[in-house]
Amino acid sequence: MLQKSIWKKNLGMLIQLLLISMLHVTGWMPVVIVILIVMTNNNPPIIVVELQASWVLLNIVYIAVITNPLVCMFAIPEIKEKMFSFLNSIHIRQQQISPIINTQTHKSSIKKN
Repeated sequence: MLQKSIWKKNLGMLIQLLLISMLHVTGWMPVVIVILIVMTNNNPPIIVVELQASWVLLNIVYIAVITNPLVCMFAIPEIKEKMFSFLNSIHIRQQQISPIINTQTHKSSIKKN
């Protein structure tokens, strides 16, 4: 039984590692492809040279950096459950009906008169 829980924990870490690795690979792949095309061709296509000179290609890498915490949060089940329960509690609080005035102070002021 203990071995099963260890394997389950290791599987969770493996899934998280694969998700983060795939995120970084997809972010860096366009940059690597353009650099390889420029390095291997004597006269690379104009579009590739423009992509290499523009900041668009380098900004794609930052998408992986920005979304990394989100991938980590959704890869860990405990954090995901707490996050969803917190969001549901906020949603339930917004739908709650409450009186506009405090009824206890209103009744006490009527009795005094």
